[in-house]
Amino acid sequence: MAEKRKAGRPPKNTQPAKKTRLSSQVKQESPEKEATPQTTAAEEEIKPTLLPNKTADHRPLPTLPEVQPINLPEDEYQSIESSGTLAASLERTRLRWLSGEFFERYWVKTSGRKDAKPVPEGNPNKSWMKYSGPCTIIIEPMIFETQFYVSYDPAITSAAQQKNAIQQQQQQHNAPSPYGTPYRSQTTPIQPSHQHQSSIPASGIRPAAQSGQHAHQAPAHATPSVPAKQSPDPVIQLLASRAATDPTLKELMKIVATGSANPEQLKTFQGHIDELNALVATQNASQNASQNASKATSAASSPAVSTHQQASVQPVPPQAAQVPPPPRPIQQPPYSRPRPPVQPVYPAVFEFFNGPGASVDRFRFPQYSIVEPLGNYSILASFLVFRKGKDAADPSFFSPDVEYFEPITIKMDVHPSNVRVLEDIKKSVKAPNEVRSWMEEQMRTKKRAPMRYLPLRLPHKSQITESEEEVAEPPPVEVKKRPYKKKAEKEEAPSPAPPPPPPPPPPVDEAAEGRRRSLKRSTRLSNAIVT
Repeated sequence: MAEKRKAGRPPKNTQPAKKTRLSSQVKQESPEKEATPQTTAAEEEIKPTLLPNKTADHRPLPTLPEVQPINLPEDEYQSIESSGTLAASLERTRLRWLSGEFFERYWVKTSGRKDAKPVPEGNPNKSWMKYSGPCTIIIEPMIFETQFYVSYDPAITSAAQQKNAIQQQQQQHNAPSPYGTPYRSQTTPIQPSHQHQSSIPASGIRPAAQSGQHAHQAPAHATPSVPAKQSPDPVIQLLASRAATDPTLKELMKIVATGSANPEQLKTFQGHIDELNALVATQNASQNASQNASKATSAASSPAVSTHQQASVQPVPPQAAQVPPPPRPIQQPPYSRPRPPVQPVYPAVFEFFNGPGASVDRFRFPQYSIVEPLGNYSILASFLVFRKGKDAADPSFFSPDVEYFEPITIKMDVHPSNVRVLEDIKKSVKAPNEVRSWMEEQMRTKKRAPMRYLPLRLPHKSQITESEEEVAEPPPVEVKKRPYKKKAEKEEAPSPAPPPPPPPPPPVDEAAEGRRRSLKRSTRLSNAIVT
């Protein structure tokens, strides 16, 4: 009788199912373990930003990575007015602009007091700055009133004068001579050779003709050669003659000359020119063919010379046989128009006024700015502002040592009587091509500041803990008042020593004092009786 198997026991020939189940379980669990950190990172990214229920002067304003939704529940969030984030943001931004933090400080106002700050090195002289006029700067939604000046720095003037002097010397050195290039004749004689004597032309008349030509040409070298007058282009002549009989072509030529022709008119005009060019090329080819035929006929009709005449001809000296080449025409170098003198670029300087908290210093208008006119009395100016992460209002969102940039666009308005201010601003900036290349270079090498959004509504109940809300307030700034001169001298002088105590009174004899008093009393009585 076969042994009865226990329930659940597999046969001997089968593979245990436990191992298969474990292997499949490992395969299924391994990707889940790998995906665990990804889920955690995604949860951290989606983590919402916690907001306080109020703002504080010594703490940066709260910000969000996205725009705050409009439809927030009224029972959980305050109104825009009671939250105060918008008003605080505008006030802080206005004070930062008025302090000149985003502009280059050009001139620092100093004071003659003893406890005043020292004058910074390179501070320009105030007398260099000439008043230009008032200007309104609009950095939406803020409006600032400013006064503009032009700084006529002597260093800029002298640098421009030196460049103009060097440029003038170069132009004088490269200027062509008014008499042209002097003519240089060939003075090296050609030595005769045996081959040259045997290769004399067979005609006995040609040397005489050549010597005669030389005799007639010799005195001609004494007078300066006059350059031949250049004939006009045959295509232009044909075009003018055709336009004289074709009024349509004449009108088309006027339109093309003014530069207002459309592509169809230019195509028609080019067709006329191509047709005339083909006609001129045909005429030149026929003329060259007729000239070649006449030369071949004259060469065939020349008489042959007998051998005994060739033997009797005396060899001609090389000096008489060779004719000097005609003088070359004077070649003038191409005329180059002189470059205009370098104009000095003086910086435009401005200061804020009529604003609480405005700086008393003067700032330079950004020279790397793109200026675009808006009518006659307004311009748009675009430039870049650079700040390091540690100088941000909330450094927690920035790397401390990385420099960030932010593009800024402002509008500038002037009164019709002060248009000169806009002209001075346009002269103070660099050329647009140079500014664009500089901006592109800065954008490649630096990072743009990340965008953060201001929450207009704060919650009724703070979402952050009390420990996070408690931020150490900055210590108050000590303001030391300058003491008066007399008071300072008194404090510096040594205090006088206290006076010595008075000496003790001498001891009094009571008996003698009694006798003195009784004697004085009796004297008074006697005097009364006598009177």
